[in-house]
Amino acid sequence: MNLAPALSPRGIALLAGLLYLGEGAGSVFGQLIVPGNLLLAGDPAGTAARILESETLLRLGVAATVLSVAFFVAETAAFASLFRPVGRGPVQLFVFFSIATIGAWRASTPISPICPGTTIISISPS
Repeated sequence: MNLAPALSPRGIALLAGLLYLGEGAGSVFGQLIVPGNLLLAGDPAGTAARILESETLLRLGVAATVLSVAFFVAETAAFASLFRPVGRGPVQLFVFFSIATIGAWRASTPISPICPGTTIISISPS
């Protein structure tokens, strides 16, 4: 995606910054605040009860997390457009590693409500 004809470099940088802010807000809400309010370590019945009580909060958390990934992809496109004068090779490498980050993020996420079978590992001192 080439945003250069539509926006100045300053506008693209501002857009990338706003997308970065949106990504961070969505990630914090979906991956920290929601699980912190719903999950009870070592108490699956309590966790299930909280989820049933706050189903809307869980859905908002999933939506915020998915939206943060969309913001990340758009942010990558904005940065790629901004870095285009550097050269095609470095920009392609940047885009590759940015998109690969999504896979690494998914592999390291402790809970993913959109993927059944994900386990929550709780380590407590004995």
